[in-house]
Amino acid sequence: MSLQMDSQQPLVSAIVPVYNRSIYLKQAIQSALNQTYKNIEIIVSDDCSPESPQKIVESFNDPRIRFRRNETNLGVAGNIITTVKEARGKYIASLNDDDLWNE
Repeated sequence: MSLQMDSQQPLVSAIVPVYNRSIYLKQAIQSALNQTYKNIEIIVSDDCSPESPQKIVESFNDPRIRFRRNETNLGVAGNIITTVKEARGKYIASLNDDDLWNE
């Protein structure tokens, strides 16, 4: 089944900055995917963690999820700013890598 974004509804960009907390990341991403509002993109931005969470992100196999990795550690603020610049949505929501959203 192909997921298509509804061009009639504004796109929401959920940014997920991550650094060394992959243990919670899968649950955080799943909580974003479980939203009743479906016209979203999820940008997971790794701040050059020693163990890249890329495999976790790819395991969802969902075209709404993008993974990016900083070449060097930018710190929390730098990681968020860089990710916001890549967001395409009309609205931006921040989801920390160890948080969960209710539907």
